[in-house]
Amino acid sequence: MHAASGSIVPLTGRNFLYLLIASGIYFLSARFAVLLFSLEPGNIALIWLPSGIGLLMVLRFGYWAVPFVVAASFIANSAGMAAVLTEHVWLHTTIAALSNGFESALAAALMRRFLPEGLQSFQDIFPFVFGVCLVSTAANSTILFVNLVSAGFFSIESSWMVWLILIVTNSLGMLLLVPLAQSLLQAWTNRRAMSLGEASRCTGLFIMCTGMTWLAFDMFAGFIFLILPALMFLAVQGRKESVYVTLAATVGFTVALAASDYGPFLLSTAEWSRLYLLTYLYTLIVLVLGTELYQRDLLSEVQARQSWQYRAHHDALTTLGNRSLFIPLLENEMKRAERMNRAFALALIDIDHFKGFNDSFGHALGDKVLREFAQLIRKNLRDIDVAARMGGDEFAILFPETPMSEARHAVERLRKQVEKLTIKYHGRTIQFTISSGLAEFIPHETHTSDAILGRVDQLLYEAKRQGRNQVQA
Repeated sequence: MHAASGSIVPLTGRNFLYLLIASGIYFLSARFAVLLFSLEPGNIALIWLPSGIGLLMVLRFGYWAVPFVVAASFIANSAGMAAVLTEHVWLHTTIAALSNGFESALAAALMRRFLPEGLQSFQDIFPFVFGVCLVSTAANSTILFVNLVSAGFFSIESSWMVWLILIVTNSLGMLLLVPLAQSLLQAWTNRRAMSLGEASRCTGLFIMCTGMTWLAFDMFAGFIFLILPALMFLAVQGRKESVYVTLAATVGFTVALAASDYGPFLLSTAEWSRLYLLTYLYTLIVLVLGTELYQRDLLSEVQARQSWQYRAHHDALTTLGNRSLFIPLLENEMKRAERMNRAFALALIDIDHFKGFNDSFGHALGDKVLREFAQLIRKNLRDIDVAARMGGDEFAILFPETPMSEARHAVERLRKQVEKLTIKYHGRTIQFTISSGLAEFIPHETHTSDAILGRVDQLLYEAKRQGRNQVQA
């Protein structure tokens, strides 16, 4: 999820409509959180989803979104404030709404500062959790706490715990929704179909996590500790969107069950039970998020290594293997031929008068000739044959478990097809021919890769000396 700069997002009619829709979602999420995720005393929602939605709104639409966040927060909080307070209801509601808008703006500014490309790697965990979530929610919670205490909403004796709970509940909304929104957006952009195996694994783990959550509240509290390894396994094996959907469902289900009974989180007092539950949820989310991002780093490293190895062992122009790839394959085939007592054939091929193409028409034509010839080689080889560009205009073909007669027929067929090949270049029709040397590796004779390559190279030279456009075996 790319965090766009707030100053360059125009407030067009379409964006205004989207902001109204997002404000409605903000309001509904606040009512949803109060209905399902709030516990007594204080009726504070244990997951404040609007914090995450407000951050996403400002990241997507810039600072134009802040007034919409404030308005949605004011409407969402007004009923609850009016039900508890008797004096200065509108003042305290306005302060709370402005504070929520400030939190969204601050979190978005910190996100752009520390994570302009969103959550991409394991190293992003620390700045996201501490630099974005905790800093912005701590600032908002301090304002909210002073506002609520001055309004008589809480007693000063429980102030530190209320303040801490406000920080954690607001942070949970960001920790849940930002990775979820980022993964769903990327999944929608990439549109990569999920395989049957992936779908089965993700569905099974989803059922397992929600089922163990219910069992932890209904039967045995220890089941709650089995959810973490199941989610971490999903983070390693599953698609990231399925990871965060399952995580959000598990966390939401846990809090919804705890709203009527603390279950495995029951301690001596309701305040400590609530803090215990929040600590568990916070730890669960951070560990799963960290595992998924770390797995993403590992996959990126593997892909980078594979890409580097491919570039190191393949010719960039023709995409055939190069000498460093071909020689070990040749040596392995020599050993296999000795074990199985089977011969194989090796061909070296040069493009006739290739230097003349470069001198007369430039290197662009020479490169085109090389690419066309490499493509023709691919079309004429079996799956077990190996072709490589050894350097310049010299190519090698390894014919495993192939006697001389069959290999010679294959090279002759290739030579005749090259004769018929025409290349269009700047209005000209270009044709060329090839010369080849071909030798057979006989098991139980003393050979090295350099020796057999030298023998084939001598045959290639003989083909050129005899007039080119021929195969010497």
